[in-house]
Amino acid sequence: APDDREHVGWYYEPIRAGHGIWMAPYYNKNLQKYLISYVMPIVVEQQVVGIVGMDIEFSYLEQLVRNISVYSTGYASLVYKDCVIVHRDFPLYGRLSEIDMEHGTELRLVVDHLSVAEDGTTEYVYAGEKKKCASTKLDNGMRLLLCASQDEIYEASHALLLKLGAVIFCAVVLMAVLVHWGVGKLVQLATEDPLTHLPNRSQVMEYYSGLQSESSSYALFLLDIDGFKKINDEHGHDVGDEALCQIADVLRQFAVKKVFCARWGGDEFIGILPAADLIELMEELRRRIAQHRDARYGQLTASIGALLIQQDQVPFAEALKRADAAMYQSKVDGRNRITIVHGL
Repeated sequence: APDDREHVGWYYEPIRAGHGIWMAPYYNKNLQKYLISYVMPIVVEQQVVGIVGMDIEFSYLEQLVRNISVYSTGYASLVYKDCVIVHRDFPLYGRLSEIDMEHGTELRLVVDHLSVAEDGTTEYVYAGEKKKCASTKLDNGMRLLLCASQDEIYEASHALLLKLGAVIFCAVVLMAVLVHWGVGKLVQLATEDPLTHLPNRSQVMEYYSGLQSESSSYALFLLDIDGFKKINDEHGHDVGDEALCQIADVLRQFAVKKVFCARWGGDEFIGILPAADLIELMEELRRRIAQHRDARYGQLTASIGALLIQQDQVPFAEALKRADAAMYQSKVDGRNRITIVHGL
């Protein structure tokens, strides 16, 4: 069910939001741990094609909150909607309604005074004592509460302000670092080939779509390593991966010459470049690859097929098909060569 957070919430919640989100902490029965997850949808041409995310054990944030000391009698807690996520006196992640009246009265009183939308402080009286509570909303929807006696506050108001500032700053920085690190990793996973660190095929299609709205001439090429299966069979996949990375290094040098290069899959690479430089750059690319020699497998060469598109609207699938046929022709004609065909 879409509301089953433990099993499928990671899939449905970011789709509903339409962007990357921090999920509320939840208990994973398989791992027997509380987790907090950052998940985001992968969107291609306005269609959700998948979800990527990361799980972080909640224990670190729990320990951080439990160790916060606010004067001699003050305390910190972390709440989310009607749930007490972390509290000095209560178990992890219990519902406020389930806490007995003797121990839960003060926390209920604080929560009732808080504004859902705003950060700030609230005053209340508990057991005849005036108290204050500072609240701040974190990026994942949780609220950090710091409660203390007003008498203690006024005795060392300046010191408390420094503490509050440090605690809130640390909490915000912690969440900001997690968001920045997590989003950066997710974006990298969604857009980069993990072996060669070139852009992946989703980036190629996005780049090609942008060119369709322009009136310039350009070319799409496909490159296939000659005899790559033999390298894998005779020397192993580790050596084959090294050969792929050698090709990627050559393509990266071309990327500075207004050439978009990416790994398409297996031993195939793809690129898009200005039509005016097609013949010159393709020959330079073929020649540079052929200059590479290895003591284990010898010379490394590639067969290249390119489609020249002159101000036409050519669907990506059709352009890829034409470039692939040209690359195959290079194989048939003897390999280590370039075949160029014109658009529709």
